Amino acid sequence: MWSIEQREHAIKAHFFGGWTYGEISKEMNIPRDTIKTWCRRYREANGIPTLSDGDIKIKRAYKPRQKSTDKIRDERIAQLEMEVELLRNFLLMDERGQKRD
Repeated sequence: MWSIEQREHAIKAHFFGGWTYGEISKEMNIPRDTIKTWCRRYREANGIPTLSDGDIKIKRAYKPRQKSTDKIRDERIAQLEMEVELLRNFLLMDERGQKRD
């Protein structure tokens, strides 16, 4: 038997977090059909319409696309090269300032 807290967490994740039944099932280690049943009962008890009831558009939570590891590595290398150049310039400026004194 599942606890009330588990049911509440699953329902909030689906309706307010935009999670799919499968995502909730994997996260909570609860069968997908059980999650689906809880959400259906909640929807019916609270008068929440379904997609088949009308022109409702469900907005899913935004999930950014994962960058490829090559792109991440290339961006990191470019950032480090820029930092090295800045540090080199600061060092040169400091050396010039010390020579004048």
